[in-house]
Order: sequence, then C-alpha cells, then structure tokens
Amino acid sequence: MALTDEQVKELEHEAKHAPEAYVRMKALAVLGLHDGHSPTLICRILRVSRQSIYQWQRRYERQGLAGLLMHEGRGRKPKADLQELQKYVRQSPRAFGIARTRWTLSLLADTVPSLDGFSPFGVQKALARAGFSYKRGQPWLHSPDPEYLEKKKAIDEALMLARSEPSRYVLLYQDEGTFCRQPSQAWLWASLGRRQPRMPFSHRSNTRLGEIGYLDAVTGAVRAEDTSSVTAPCLARSVSGISEWYPTVENIFLVWDNWPVHDHPKVLQALARQDRVKLLKLPTYSPWLNPIEKGWRWARQRVSHAHPWCDDFRMFREALGEEFQRLSAGSPELLRYVGLSS
Repeated sequence: MALTDEQVKELEHEAKHAPEAYVRMKALAVLGLHDGHSPTLICRILRVSRQSIYQWQRRYERQGLAGLLMHEGRGRKPKADLQELQKYVRQSPRAFGIARTRWTLSLLADTVPSLDGFSPFGVQKALARAGFSYKRGQPWLHSPDPEYLEKKKAIDEALMLARSEPSRYVLLYQDEGTFCRQPSQAWLWASLGRRQPRMPFSHRSNTRLGEIGYLDAVTGAVRAEDTSSVTAPCLARSVSGISEWYPTVENIFLVWDNWPVHDHPKVLQALARQDRVKLLKLPTYSPWLNPIEKGWRWARQRVSHAHPWCDDFRMFREALGEEFQRLSAGSPELLRYVGLSS
C-alpha cells in the first residue's frame, strides 16, 4: 500500500493523539501495511483478523480518516437505556417509592430496569454517557420580593449613570459586617503527613467587632467604620456624613438591604437631611445583588482567617483597620473580585 507523505503524517498523528482507542489501532494497522509489514504480523500484534485489516485499508483509501471512524449504528448496542436513566436520575428516589433523598450507584442498579445486573462502576459509566457527573449541591435561594425586577432595574440604571458620568453620580453599596476575636478556620501550607496545622484559640470570650461599610461601585473605594455594636444611633451618625464624602456630585445613590435598623426613624431622619442622597432598597433576601458582601469576604480572607491575634484583640482591630484603610483609595482588584469590573 502506497501512501503520500501527507497521509503518513496524518496517520502518525492519529495513531498518537486520536481520542478513540480504536482509531489509533486502525491508523497503526494502515501504517504497518504501508511500511511493508505482513498482514499476519499486524494481526498477531493487534489481535485482529486479516479481514479487518484489509477492510480498514480499503475504507481509508476511499474516505481518508473518516473511513477509520465508527459509523453511527455500528458496534455493540449499549444495554443501558440512557433516556430511561435520565428519567430516573432527574427525579427523587421517593418518586419511585424508595425512602431516600439521593441516588447511589447501587440503588440505581437495583431500580432502573435497563441497569439490572450492572456493577457500580458500570452504572457510573452509563451515567457519564447520559451526561451526568457527581457534583456537590449548591445552596440556592431566590428573592420572594414581587418587585424584584423593578428594584434590580433601578439599581442597574443607577450603576450605569455612575459609570458613564462619575463626576455627577456616585453609587454606594452599604452593609454591616461582623468580625470575631477567634480566627476562622482556613487552609494553610504545612509539612506533609497526617498532622494538621494548629490555629491557636483564645480562652477569652469571642469578642465581636461590627463594621459599617460603603463600597464605591466605580472606584472600588471602601469606607468602613468599626463599632462594638451596630445600632440605630451609630448607623444614623454614619450615614449623616455621606454628602461630605462627595461634595461636588449631583446625586449619591445609596443601596442597602432590608435590615429593620435601616428603617429606624433616627436613620431615616439622618438620610432625609441629605437632599443629594437617593436611597435604593435591595429586593428582600437577595445578598447576591450587594457586592460589598464579597468585600467582607475579601477582608476575612486577608485578615480574619487563621489570624494570630486571638489574645490581643487590639492588634486584630488595627490589622483590620489597615486593610480597610488600604482599600479607601480604591482598588481595581477588589472591583474584579466583587464582580463590578466594567
């Protein structure tokens, strides 16, 4: 069998890199014939019949690489009914009279008719062919607010104004965060072996530090004020200074959630005295619409996780203040982290 140099390179590539094992074997067989090896030797090495060798050769001469592929409908038919398997997996086992909330491989083999007699590994392969993989469940909660779309649209429009005309408009996301004396558990680099790295805990009470935070949606600047407890008077004093932060802009859009303290008379009076501050309420139960929630996570990852100051709360407070002070000048990295990078 005579092949061109281009065909030889093509077959050599398929023999090494084709994802299907049977294509690699066929390419090797055709190359063997081209190199002058006897069909008997090729059959003995690949453990196939002479008829198969000549059939692969003829198909390649007529169709090229397409002739080495297995055509639809050829080969052994799978025993597992994939559509039937999908029907079962997409429902709870309780829908089929089984007192369980999740499927296991063995349970599927015992329940799905077409999987009768399958081993757990065989069920796993059938699931992969049906387009399923084993994944950890993700908590999911959607806002029940009937005005969800209207409120979200108002916030999106304010964000567009702040981005398009930053000299006239500012959008601030506001929220309250809590940081604790005891370090939060986190992954650490440590020596190989079973022993885990130790995080010292204090014998003292787990003192908490409250933070009132504001995130500029355009610059990424963070303003944070710490307090032992976020009360209505504290929040009223905090929001009363918003206009002073941006003395030249026309409107300051303030976005916050539905925490009852936000509707306290003292807080509302402090906001009412600032004509340029426009309040935008988040839909109920929708923390994913408030990017400063991720800003708290940013600070916890850099300061709170596995911190060494459990016996010196003053040092912990100073370290946290330094992080917020660094962010007060704006941070493009933080904007990307919280999902506000335009």
